[in-house]
Amino acid sequence: MRELGLARGDMVFMHSSLKDLAPAVQLLKLPEMGMPFVIDALKEVVGPQGLIVLPAFSFCFARSSLGPTGTIWDKKNSPSRVGDITNYFLKQRGVKRSDHPTHSVAALGERSEEFVKDHAWSDGSTFNRFGPWGRLCDWDSHVLFFGTYLNTCTLVHAVEDWMELPYLVEAECVTLDENRDVSFVPVAGSPAGCRDFYNRRDTKLENRFSGVDFYRSGKICMADVTLFKATDLVRHLWRWLKENPWLLLHKSEKDEFCWQAGRATEKHLAGFSKPCPW
Repeated sequence: MRELGLARGDMVFMHSSLKDLAPAVQLLKLPEMGMPFVIDALKEVVGPQGLIVLPAFSFCFARSSLGPTGTIWDKKNSPSRVGDITNYFLKQRGVKRSDHPTHSVAALGERSEEFVKDHAWSDGSTFNRFGPWGRLCDWDSHVLFFGTYLNTCTLVHAVEDWMELPYLVEAECVTLDENRDVSFVPVAGSPAGCRDFYNRRDTKLENRFSGVDFYRSGKICMADVTLFKATDLVRHLWRWLKENPWLLLHKSEKDEFCWQAGRATEKHLAGFSKPCPW
């Protein structure tokens, strides 16, 4: 991790895949399947003044085309649906979690409580510019793909939100209110529908990303790892989307969502003049 560029005092947001670290037969022989080694290594590299952030997405939608529904958001008890390492991380002493019913984040280290604030369903959109997702850029965070690649990069949806792209939607989520009663609440700026960069490597976004020089790649055990600054991706993606409004979408009439979203995005970005905040 140090060779990739992480250092003491750094902030890092990690997307992870445990199965890519080593064969399952080896992982099963390790304590907690090797997850402590990953988190302890991050803690050792960034030190007590650093900040480690992981996604802890629960996707507590009342209805969704994105996957299973029916779970109720409970900040303290809702499991993450984005990997074993994220659930292991949630159990660690001192970890703070944001209060968002679909796309919460968990943080450990310096200023962790400050990082996760302003992220309830009522605090604006899912990727609220002045909540945790905006702080990834404001606080100069690294992004680390640990056994993953751009198909997991949720920061892309934050850029869609900050550019006010017309295909983010208002979703309905299921939460427990202050009286522990079930409530249905609206969540703005939800990333519904398909994207071209989901679930495969040879995409328009991956090809553009492979042509830049702001990231470093390597291997840890069997896992491919990639490290870059959040602001670098945001600045480039802001420009790439203005150049190609279809960058994140399938340009095919067979995909009704993407076709309608792409045509609306073309119109939106034709007169778009908002500068990138970073």
